[in-house]
Amino acid sequence: MIGSPLIDDWVDQRDGPVGGYRLGHDMHPFWGWQMQFALAAVALSDSARAIAAQQAADDALDLPEDHPSRNRFDGGRDAGYFLWDISLMYYPWGDSVWRPYFRFGMGVTRIEFMDRLSVERAETVLGLPVAVGVKYRLDEVVVLRGEVADNIAFGSGHGFNSLHNFSISGGIEVRFGGPRKAYWPWNPGRHYW
Repeated sequence: MIGSPLIDDWVDQRDGPVGGYRLGHDMHPFWGWQMQFALAAVALSDSARAIAAQQAADDALDLPEDHPSRNRFDGGRDAGYFLWDISLMYYPWGDSVWRPYFRFGMGVTRIEFMDRLSVERAETVLGLPVAVGVKYRLDEVVVLRGEVADNIAFGSGHGFNSLHNFSISGGIEVRFGGPRKAYWPWNPGRHYW
């Protein structure tokens, strides 16, 4: 996941891994829904202003130049994310082997991070996933999928910016349940997606 700035001219996000689980159902050849649980750890970077503020705070405490606390952020740190959402999915090609889709949903995003002055922030905010992707059906059970998503988190009023967290993901989908059969008079024995 690649994130946008958390706090302008203070804390910025770089990139980090994201992973999770999805559970869904195709209600119709063109429509489905999906519930997503995901975790991410996105690396943080600080502005020159934040670094200067930390140095000034350390100077005010009369810390020696070689004190380990002065270098406490040199090893880096991450923002932790938990995402949960439910999305509506639209498949413009319907039932096909290559199945592109659009996904739009709503949920919550939990963000936890520490700024350069050791102020810990942990907030749960409204999340809005918007994505495009494609599924490729290998057989009746296994489907490969790829997706590009913008996981929007509305952080204004919670001590940080509203965020655009972009992710590129791939996965294997396992489909449970038997295929539906069409019965006479339409086309006996025909299987749907």
